[in-house]
Amino acid sequence: MLQNNIRRKYTIPEHKMKETYSVHLHNETFECTPGYGIPDEKSLTVQCLEGVLKYPKCLKEGFCVIQQHEMALNHIRYNKGTMIENGQLVVFECAEGMVPLNSLEGKCERRHINYPKRKYARPKDKMKEIYSVNLDNVTFECTPGYGIPDEKSLMVQCLEGVLKYPKCLKEGFCVIQQQEMALNHIRYSKGTVIENGQLVVFECAEGMVPLNSLEGKCERRHINYPKCISTSSCIVRSTEMLQNNIRWKYASPEDNMKEIYIVNLDNVTFECTPGYGIPDQKSLMVQCLDGALKYPKCLKEGFCLIQQDEMALNHIRYSKGTVIENGQPVVFECAEGMVPLNNLEGKCEKRHIHYPKCVSTSKFIFEVQRCEG
Repeated sequence: MLQNNIRRKYTIPEHKMKETYSVHLHNETFECTPGYGIPDEKSLTVQCLEGVLKYPKCLKEGFCVIQQHEMALNHIRYNKGTMIENGQLVVFECAEGMVPLNSLEGKCERRHINYPKRKYARPKDKMKEIYSVNLDNVTFECTPGYGIPDEKSLMVQCLEGVLKYPKCLKEGFCVIQQQEMALNHIRYSKGTVIENGQLVVFECAEGMVPLNSLEGKCERRHINYPKCISTSSCIVRSTEMLQNNIRWKYASPEDNMKEIYIVNLDNVTFECTPGYGIPDQKSLMVQCLDGALKYPKCLKEGFCLIQQDEMALNHIRYSKGTVIENGQPVVFECAEGMVPLNNLEGKCEKRHIHYPKCVSTSKFIFEVQRCEG
């Protein structure tokens, strides 16, 4: 017990270091003596097996436990145990195919080991030919100014004399995104990684036609993807929206100046541009029908709606629509059998029209004769 810095746990102080007997299969629990510790407290309970008791060993406080993941990260190994006394030197080895970057010595200091590092090769050895045995892994790194999408692909295995080299690309390369291609109904079958500055020619997905050029270019990790649409889709054009004083409702200001497309039977909702309005707000939602989109038209604020009851009262009619622009003159007609009492022209002024009047021919003659008499 003294050699292992332990003592019996469940006994009075004067009996902790005394020799005792333990029967077969009986468990004996120890504790570390003051100033000592152990990584796994469970290992302090041991069993008597056929007269043999395997004593646990406590280490001076500040001991270190060698971490496997640290060794893997630094490409080193150590096969003489996992616990190191405080202040003890440890000499590691390089993993297979690795060379030391610095001294292979590490030291346990208050539960911390300064692990030495491995490198793939020293600078002067980087371009030398080396041999790798079958099934061994070789790890590469990209030369300065170059990168690779998947760092894991820099580790390759020697398989029956064949080593498949990874390829690093000049910084700024692009990775083609499947989601972007799906959204734009395009496809590309010549790989997924594109060099910076390289042109890519996409194809339309089955049953689609190009909305614009099918070329894309990789520029500093970004590709401007082209777009394909269905032959029955509708294109919402900025020129048409401008002519009708409307804009796409659910879009940012910059997107309102772009061409967008909607698929057959989908709805698109517009809104009037500032200073313009429309009599029926429902007409701002239109549907794409077999490639045709009927744009609503917003009018300058102050427009007029021709009232059917006013025309009936004044015996007039108008067959060129129901909405009149503010300031626009309107020329009415008399209803059947009626003649104008005054000028048939009306004008829309701030939502109000002054309607002309027509009367029957008999009333008109009576009025004339009465004036002459």
